Amino acid sequence: MQDSRSEPQPNDSSVPTPRARPLGLDVVMIAILMAAALWMLGRTPWCQCGEYSPWSWDINSQHNSQHLIDPYFFTHVLHGVLFFAALWPLRHRLSDGIRLKLAVVFEAAWEILENTPLIIERYRATTISLDYYGDSIANSVFDLLACITGYAIASRLRWTYSLALLIVVEVVLLATIRDSLLLNVIMLVWPSDAILQWQSG
Repeated sequence: MQDSRSEPQPNDSSVPTPRARPLGLDVVMIAILMAAALWMLGRTPWCQCGEYSPWSWDINSQHNSQHLIDPYFFTHVLHGVLFFAALWPLRHRLSDGIRLKLAVVFEAAWEILENTPLIIERYRATTISLDYYGDSIANSVFDLLACITGYAIASRLRWTYSLALLIVVEVVLLATIRDSLLLNVIMLVWPSDAILQWQSG
């Protein structure tokens, strides 16, 4: 009987192993799917005003949410910070890459939901965004990038610094545009006449 130890062993290097898809490719695919969904919802690729400035700072104009960057861009940075915090308890079960992709999926899903007729009308009825008719696709893509930026920042900071960043951004937005991520959520879910009056003052 031949000793099994003398039998030739398979060469592990010859066995093909599945290659993981690059994280960046997955993020790009999510962004493309989001853009396609927004297109089907009737969102325009860019501001219909015809101006090609990459930013717009007046939230009470037709340019709001139509260019690449506006004041609400920074609330989406905070989305990333909050998504990182929410997914942090899962760090022992999910890899860094999986958690980032989940954050991107959540943000893309919100961008799609935010641009449905139901949410657009809700914004127009209960917030100061009376002229809001939805985001341009370019604006939504940059909001997604803002979320990724916030997630990346939070992943490199101690939680105390991330909290400080969140507070500073909220205070600056309140001081400059009388709106913020927190107020946006409150006015969308539990509208307050007192807040609306202050924002309109």
